[in-house]
Amino acid sequence: MDLSGSMTGILGSTVKLDLIKNTLLELMQQWAQIQTPPVQVGLRVFGSESPVTEKKCDDTKLIYPINAIQLPKIQEQVTPLEAKGESPITESLKEATKDLALSPTQDKVILLLTDGADTCNQDPCALMDEWKKEGKHPIVHVIAFDLSQSDEPSLRCIAEKTGGEFFLARTDGELVSTLDQ
Repeated sequence: MDLSGSMTGILGSTVKLDLIKNTLLELMQQWAQIQTPPVQVGLRVFGSESPVTEKKCDDTKLIYPINAIQLPKIQEQVTPLEAKGESPITESLKEATKDLALSPTQDKVILLLTDGADTCNQDPCALMDEWKKEGKHPIVHVIAFDLSQSDEPSLRCIAEKTGGEFFLARTDGELVSTLDQ
């Protein structure tokens, strides 16, 4: 989940970060109702620890290890999150595959929520090629919102090269309905 400085911007009439946090928590409430089999999730964020002026391209953190949904613990982690830094998407995806490797779940799916491309001069599309060579096969679905046209190709590439889907939300309503899917 993108917590870069740009997430302090407005989408519709709401701060992007507030919109994402509220929608994510609502989604977790819905998923927690699924019992057979219970939904397993993990939450990794990027851009949350250091201000953009520090140019920290290793600013990615697992805030909820892959596990069954425990709403109080997820809320405890999500509520205080702040948007501050860079968008080290490639680094975050590398770390997410390590998270998945530790998980007993069979489905290896990453959902990338972002409002822009990697800002750390790394190529996530090249990483997808590396994964293929290494035999890593996570599916990455990308939900991009309030995205510039120049950022779209690199994010679309991530989804396409992993068999995932790319969703583009231009409004807060589109973002909510996309996450509901």
